[in-house]
Amino acid sequence: MKRQLAIIIILLAATAAAWATPPKLACEAVFARKELRREGYRLASNRSADNYFRSITAECDPKLCAEIKTLVEQDSKLAYNVVEAYRNGRDHIILNIDNNGENINVGFWWTEEGAFHLFIQGTPEAFQ
Repeated sequence: MKRQLAIIIILLAATAAAWATPPKLACEAVFARKELRREGYRLASNRSADNYFRSITAECDPKLCAEIKTLVEQDSKLAYNVVEAYRNGRDHIILNIDNNGENINVGFWWTEEGAFHLFIQGTPEAFQ
């Protein structure tokens, strides 16, 4: 009986730890690329007590644009809300992802020529 109770407690603890795990966003991996720190790309990052924000903008990189689109589509499976639109020659997608009661926003727009902008934003608690 004690052994079964110990197993149940361990399983409950593991489940609680899994709930508290931040989502592993596929599109987050883009920001680790060293080749994006050159002309033609703009990187931005802001971390404060209330906000976590990262973005990348490219003037023309069709290959990377297609890769990011695939990553954002993967992340859309985590989203509770997905908004897609087409305006002024750009496709847009916004994802709202809940993690531990905190909201993570992922935004991506792109053109047929390969220009794009990707951002990830939320409270710091959403990424812990």
